[in-house]
Amino acid sequence: MSYFVIKKGKNIKVKGSPSATIDDRGYPASLAIHPEDFKGIKPRLLVKVGQTIKKGDPLFEDKNGTATVIVAPLGGSIKAINRGEKRVLINVVIDVNPDAEEVRSEILSAESSRKDWVDALQKSGLWAFIRQRPFSKILDPQVEPKSIFVKALNTEPLALDLGIVVEGKRDLFQAGLDVLNKLTDGKVHLCYAADTESKVLRKSEGVEHHTFAGPHPAGNISTFVSQIDPLRKKEVIAYIDAQDVLRLGFFAKEGRFYSNKVIALTGEGVVEEKRRYIGTHIGVSISDIVKDGETSLQKEDLLYISGSVLNGSNIEENGFVRYYHSQVHLLPDKPQRKLLRFFRLGLGEYTFSKAYLGGFLPRNDVSLDSSINGSDRAIVMNDVYDQYISLDIYTYFLIKAILAEQWDEAESLGLLECDPEDFALASFACPSKTDVMGIIAHGLDSIEKEG
Repeated sequence: MSYFVIKKGKNIKVKGSPSATIDDRGYPASLAIHPEDFKGIKPRLLVKVGQTIKKGDPLFEDKNGTATVIVAPLGGSIKAINRGEKRVLINVVIDVNPDAEEVRSEILSAESSRKDWVDALQKSGLWAFIRQRPFSKILDPQVEPKSIFVKALNTEPLALDLGIVVEGKRDLFQAGLDVLNKLTDGKVHLCYAADTESKVLRKSEGVEHHTFAGPHPAGNISTFVSQIDPLRKKEVIAYIDAQDVLRLGFFAKEGRFYSNKVIALTGEGVVEEKRRYIGTHIGVSISDIVKDGETSLQKEDLLYISGSVLNGSNIEENGFVRYYHSQVHLLPDKPQRKLLRFFRLGLGEYTFSKAYLGGFLPRNDVSLDSSINGSDRAIVMNDVYDQYISLDIYTYFLIKAILAEQWDEAESLGLLECDPEDFALASFACPSKTDVMGIIAHGLDSIEKEG
């Protein structure tokens, strides 16, 4: 077992932390799957409105010819197929029928080859949970990764404790790890918190154990990879969330799709006693997560976020939790602008740079809203970014290379080792209000298209 202490970064102690009590909500009334969640997939729709589907039936397939399909987490009927400009597929909405039939697959033996497992996982829809670096897209089935990382630690604000989620499911988790070992000749790295009490994580077999301590982004995949098995040119690693390892284990044992998911309901917009872990299913609607009477503010004063406040997606009150997210955060919206705010002492203000007096005072929980407290400004060379990034990267020069479309320079500065989530704190702290995450995402997309 190896132990790593990450020193760069910062924990934002946002108000609205949940209790670790899991409230099982059962089957949702509806759910939705968004094709844009699956980077690397070009969707070809396989269903139509009104069609009755089983749990595990394909909803769309990859036009790129990879044989990867995305399936219905639960059975029911297709309620809506929503499209945007140029008929781009936005989402497929399913009215859930708890009594719907489900697709069953052949249970593979311990002697089954890697190709057998890849084919089975692709047909079952489970391959979508295995992603790769670089580019953070679904793993190319034709590529064998040099190693696989299991993410059992999340250090984003108010994030789900994955050790609690897998506790009591040791057989499923171990079976899932055994499947991962079939997919690579390299090592499977299990990464979790140094102070975890989870016996399931600590006693897992057939993997390399790694524990991490320190502030966010200590729990990011890029942090794990850079410390354990750094990426080199033309190399690929795969990664998967610990909660999704359970799905692989269930499939290995039962031959069925495991749709259950635990989601943390967090934020000031939720009544304190209702902030908790919710036992539900993939793609669940916000209305099934946030019941009537659970919000502490008027609904028009709330920002609904699928994911964390640092790296989540803004969704509507009647929206759906995104495929890979395990958190819903309700944030106060429509903040009041204060006259000459910069000239105030700012005793109650939260700041990384100590621009206000409040930055020198000890703080417990922080109250944040959707305001960026300023407007866009020119980027001034500074070392602010690098204080909050765990990677050995000169962020300012990387940003400049991307904006200038100097792709060879950007690659040499470490762009392919990164993901936009690694720069969430840099975006938050940036005195120029620069969307650092957006710039990194643009750079990665451009390099991938260039080949």
